[in-house]
Amino acid sequence: MNEVVPWSTRTRDGLTATSRRLGRAVRSAWQPFTDLGIGAVLLTLGVIVALGIGVAVFQGRSGPTPSACDKAAPYLSTIKRLHHREALTAAEVTTLDDASTRLADIARTAPGSARSAVTHASQVAASARAGEPLDTGTVVAQYEQACDFGGGGEGKGPGGSGF
Repeated sequence: MNEVVPWSTRTRDGLTATSRRLGRAVRSAWQPFTDLGIGAVLLTLGVIVALGIGVAVFQGRSGPTPSACDKAAPYLSTIKRLHHREALTAAEVTTLDDASTRLADIARTAPGSARSAVTHASQVAASARAGEPLDTGTVVAQYEQACDFGGGGEGKGPGGSGF
């Protein structure tokens, strides 16, 4: 007498046999490894964690290339910070001279209105003199307009410029 076995029973039996074969294969590979002791297991876990950290660091370093506005932001922040002083000291003028040089380098690669804003900031920083106040109101406004960090310009988007 032929008995009909439903497909679900045949599938279950096939999966059970496959899982048993897979379990035996894993156990046979795991057995010699665990015979080495807990140190081998911990060493392997340590190597896996170290590889994960290495991959994370490597991936973290290869981010998007910063725009000219992003590169200029720290120097504009310095200029903005020094705006509130009464008179500049010699050390502050040296800082502004360095910022001017770096902003001039950034301006060479900046596109469109960002180029003129960064160039203007470089010129204002270069014109700073010890004992005189620094007026940067128009520089900061021009930079913030050219590097629209609200999403429409060359800046980062809604994240802000760092000011």
